Amino acid sequence: MDAALGWSFFISWGVSACCGWRAGLSLLGVSLVAHLGWLWLHPAFDFMTDWRFISLVVLAALVESIIDKFRTSSVILDSCGLVVRTGVALWLVSSLITNFSWGWGIVLGIALGGATTFLVNLAKPLTRTWLTDLLPGATALGSLILSCVEDLAICLALLGVFFVPWLGLVYALAGVLWALFVLYQFIRQGGNLWRWHWDRIWLGDN
Repeated sequence: MDAALGWSFFISWGVSACCGWRAGLSLLGVSLVAHLGWLWLHPAFDFMTDWRFISLVVLAALVESIIDKFRTSSVILDSCGLVVRTGVALWLVSSLITNFSWGWGIVLGIALGGATTFLVNLAKPLTRTWLTDLLPGATALGSLILSCVEDLAICLALLGVFFVPWLGLVYALAGVLWALFVLYQFIRQGGNLWRWHWDRIWLGDN
């Protein structure tokens, strides 16, 4: 495997794992680093380095982060994220794989980025609920604290992926394995994942 292609895979996979938690920050990170010339994108995605596009992404990242700070709205965000965050991951992987045609980039985006982000995003609310229950005080405050910690963690993870690409492989494997473990434990205990998401949205079962 060509070294540049290998780094592209590592970065793409790591960004996909981060995207399962914060799509806006992941998209912003890739756009900013590419704008600064520290990362090369597929020519079809050169528009991502334009400051006007970056300005829109900053707004989207802020909106996502703010919505995630409130327990009720974060429930809807996580459910929508199964589609939105997975779509953003597909987009990002397609832009980062520069050694293939745009069409092959989409295929790799689905296989590599989409699957990883979907799994991580599926396990995110389960992880958040479990961690919130461990925190003292009101669950709303616990959710707010965790959301802020997630913002910081994703920013640091993205920096690590961009400047030490092999960390992308570590983050992605850790994210996928954790997601599979959380989902397995939930299902093994008799949980119905889709019903759980439905109840959180419509019945407020948080």
